[in-house]
Amino acid sequence: MEIRTLERIKLDALCDCFNLAFSDYVVPLQMTTEQLERKFKLARVELSLSFCAVDNDQLVAFVLHGVDWIENKKTLFNAGTGVIPTYRGQRLVEKIYQFAQPHMLKNQVQHYQLEVIQSNQKAIRAYQKVGYQITRELVCFKGEIKQTQVLADLSIVIEQRPIPTLPFKELAAYVDCNPAWEQSFAAIKQNPEGLTAFVVRVNDQLAGYLIVHKGKGSIVQFAVDPQQRKQGLATRLFNELSKHSATVSIVNVDKRATAVIEFLTKIGLEPFVEQYKMELEV
Repeated sequence: MEIRTLERIKLDALCDCFNLAFSDYVVPLQMTTEQLERKFKLARVELSLSFCAVDNDQLVAFVLHGVDWIENKKTLFNAGTGVIPTYRGQRLVEKIYQFAQPHMLKNQVQHYQLEVIQSNQKAIRAYQKVGYQITRELVCFKGEIKQTQVLADLSIVIEQRPIPTLPFKELAAYVDCNPAWEQSFAAIKQNPEGLTAFVVRVNDQLAGYLIVHKGKGSIVQFAVDPQQRKQGLATRLFNELSKHSATVSIVNVDKRATAVIEFLTKIGLEPFVEQYKMELEV
């Protein structure tokens, strides 16, 4: 058994290991190499700080880490940890982290983040034992958008725009709760070619936006200018999205964003999983 970084591991081998490790997960997950590569971009995965266990040339376990600076702290995000079924019970994740520790110290990592499904109590207890604390509750929704009738208004225009044209600084002021790691503006900027945006303008002034994966109903973010709410602008954005994809999903909605949750429920989406965000200060 050898533990090493993921720098020299081929993407297709990692994808095979990922799919096998998550085949019996609480929410079974399967990815193509293209989807996994896109996840790497969104999560800002750094292969030199991501690790794996290899046995007889077979990849059997991995820990993916994204890297970013959050509030002037070098932060590591656990973007995925998996062990294939036949190698479980050998404390491979613990061994990987023991191997990784000198790399973390050398790279001056100060802060750790992860997300874990709330029903995965075994994992939660393990994270708490090493010092992680629950800091947020996140809800994931999916379903078919209920088309809602809105009055015609020539002052309101919906348009589709490429990601690089968005005024991110302005949009950040629309958000009630900071987006999770893979739904953040930093993640969006890393994957502009895989995403598209719908924006709503009122009297030619930007008033709201919705960012979604191209060709899919997987929503990354949406928000409306606080000064322009209660006018059906979010409804118009989702009505427009439904023309492209009636069935949609959105993950990691902060549970404190009660107005957002109420809106998503109203348009026909239902929660399908809840997660905790956990953090550890070094």
